[in-house]
Amino acid sequence: MERTTNFQVEAPDQPSAQRVAVWAEGARRDIVARWFAGDDEPWPRRVRIVVHAEHPGYFATEFAAGAVTITLWTKDAHLESTVRHEVTHAVLHLRYPYADIPRWIDEGIAVCNESSAEQRRLVAPLHQRERRYTVRQLAPMREYPRDVLLFYAQGFSLTDFLVRQHGERKVIRCLETSFRIGQEAALGRELGYQSFEDLERQWLTDLRRGIDSAPRRLHLVPALRRAA
Repeated sequence: MERTTNFQVEAPDQPSAQRVAVWAEGARRDIVARWFAGDDEPWPRRVRIVVHAEHPGYFATEFAAGAVTITLWTKDAHLESTVRHEVTHAVLHLRYPYADIPRWIDEGIAVCNESSAEQRRLVAPLHQRERRYTVRQLAPMREYPRDVLLFYAQGFSLTDFLVRQHGERKVIRCLETSFRIGQEAALGRELGYQSFEDLERQWLTDLRRGIDSAPRRLHLVPALRRAA
């Protein structure tokens, strides 16, 4: 077991616990600096990270009675990137413990903090098919749909588009405004989109421009992740 300021890591061996603890603290520091202007007060309660020797069947960040537990697998080929993904969920939900964070942007922000290689693999479905969720369909989703890989890919692509257009801090301000007035109204007030359809048109234009200019290559999709 390894304890740091904000995490308690349980792993099959001490070197693994220490490595994951360093990654988790680094991820938390980077995420807070990037999205929240460095407001880095320690958490009042450590987040528990359990790294399993055998595949647990999923990677997750779970919240129950004020406690947060992250589930990982020691043989994950992209473990450091997965740590960054799951720590992002912890940062968001501990900052907004009573808010209903839209699932698409919760996952979108998490993927924004992964490695660029994982981002490229994840977004591959959008480059390989024409069928997509409309933004109006995506916005109210609270559970993962059947086509979960497409959901992850689109959530990340939309979030990445908003970040590139407006910056991380404005995206967070839009999220916070959405808690009070809803997503569509917040997109209009904070970012200037007239409707979900207006956002979708601009996002698809940007996406198609990127597809047309990108070299053709085979992408592999990552293991599924979910945050409860």
